[in-house]
Amino acid sequence: MRLSKTQIKFIKFTLFGGVVFIWGILFNLLAVDVLHVDKKIAYLFVVSSQVLICFFLNRYVIFENSERNIFQTFSGYLAALAVFRMADWTLYVIQINWLGLPYLLAQTLSNILIFAAKFPIYQIIFERRPSWLGIHKKDAN
Repeated sequence: MRLSKTQIKFIKFTLFGGVVFIWGILFNLLAVDVLHVDKKIAYLFVVSSQVLICFFLNRYVIFENSERNIFQTFSGYLAALAVFRMADWTLYVIQINWLGLPYLLAQTLSNILIFAAKFPIYQIIFERRPSWLGIHKKDAN
């Protein structure tokens, strides 16, 4: 069975997202447990660094689209990301402050809950075509 271009992109999106997520866990662990940074502040640094890493991975590795204007793409990415990350951070704070969950578990659960919406939205931002709706470029498979 041959995978479609969209399926391959989704696999790359998931794998690279997983690597950046694990890096974020390690960064958060270092900041909180070793450097004794407040959990909420540490996570803001984790999220900020992940934003930049993921933008360049999405642009050049996953969606492989460097033709679009980088500033337009980045502004669309930041707008979507602002919504995703505010939801992520809010879920994280609720889990650690109100539910008393350990911060690394809260970070994991927040990311899992937000993940599902990211791929189709980012596909529109980076490619301007939601192939999951059946809208394709002429040269797409």
